[in-house]
Amino acid sequence: MSKPERTTDPSPTSADTEGGGQRENANINITKGLTRTLSAANLQNSVLNASKVNALRQSLNRHHDNVSRLLLTSKESLEKRTQIDSAFRACKEAFIELSAAYLKMIESDSQQVNIAETVRSIVGDALSDAHDKLTASLSGNLQPIEQRNAGASSVPSYAAVVSEQSCVRVARGSSIEVPRTTNLIVTPKEDFSAKYKTSRETREVLQKTIKPSEYNLKVNRITSAKNNGVRIEALTVNLPKIKSSRELEDAGLRLEQEGKINPRLLIRGVPCTMSREEIKEDLVTLNLKDHDAPELKVVYIFPRKDNRRTTNCVIEVTPDIRTHLLKDRYIFLDYFACEITDYVRVLQCFKCLAFGHFAKDCRFTTICGHCAGGHETRNCTLRSGAPECGNCKRWLPQAGRQHSALDNKNCPILRRRMSERISSINYG
Repeated sequence: MSKPERTTDPSPTSADTEGGGQRENANINITKGLTRTLSAANLQNSVLNASKVNALRQSLNRHHDNVSRLLLTSKESLEKRTQIDSAFRACKEAFIELSAAYLKMIESDSQQVNIAETVRSIVGDALSDAHDKLTASLSGNLQPIEQRNAGASSVPSYAAVVSEQSCVRVARGSSIEVPRTTNLIVTPKEDFSAKYKTSRETREVLQKTIKPSEYNLKVNRITSAKNNGVRIEALTVNLPKIKSSRELEDAGLRLEQEGKINPRLLIRGVPCTMSREEIKEDLVTLNLKDHDAPELKVVYIFPRKDNRRTTNCVIEVTPDIRTHLLKDRYIFLDYFACEITDYVRVLQCFKCLAFGHFAKDCRFTTICGHCAGGHETRNCTLRSGAPECGNCKRWLPQAGRQHSALDNKNCPILRRRMSERISSINYG
């Protein structure tokens, strides 16, 4: 069984001081102040540029840190503190996703709407909803999903804003656009294996043999593939014509279209008492009544942690089922409303930070994912300091590296790997 995605959960300590009620009020005031700051002061300008958006993100991170510190001294139960942190994290992730959508809208000259006004409304509503959720968590009175959605405004949702761009919302990360591409695999034929000893040699012969203009071949990316082959990510291609190419045949190369795999989704807050069969049954009966014999399977259930009542699980579905389940961002299992997001896993070694192998099979030097030091990430003593990306330090020395090597929102190397993985998934 493959190693599950590493997750970060709050682990606050017990408090031995008084003033829990004051800290709860402080939490609420922080969130209210954040809402006013984001929706009123910082969004007054008619146009927000990228630097202002990043400043808002940094402000949100500081507020999140303040709440986390307050929770460390809270006298509430572990479950209650987890609820509070999850609610604020939802607020934070909502803004990060919305700001990503906003930046995409700025880049598009075809938008015929008042971007600033639209985004101001969307962000304001999202933060207001997140504030209500956090307040309810603090008071121990979470509203049902239906009540929170009742009376929703006609302002376009985040999903509506980016739907035309076909984005994948990665858990704990920003949105990544799904490339509309056809993936081709070119490998040497068996009789020519001695001629092509590396993927580089195969690529060089391919580029000399095939003229893109003759096959309407618009190449987005070329990467190495197994068996000394190459993988072509094509925006357009005349597939029947290039498959029957006489030039490829004479060069001893074989071209095949790469099959794409079904998408996977991450469900948060699944009752620990539910089996795979029960999860699948509730997914169908409570969430997919309008679909005849929906294709889905429960791939993995994360181990229970800290005696919690809920855990997470990964499911694999068809593209149309994915679209339906992500429509409201919540699904229902047993007596629980569970958050659901896209799940895209890139195999990254937590020892050397490279890709394509597990830590148990690693033969390379240990590098910390937080500070780029010569120790494992779990043993880092500089967690309170600014992060430094070991991968960007090695491979992109001119780029900024003030982020973790495990941060799929800010690390360009990891985001590129995520994009490559997404291009191999069938999102419809």
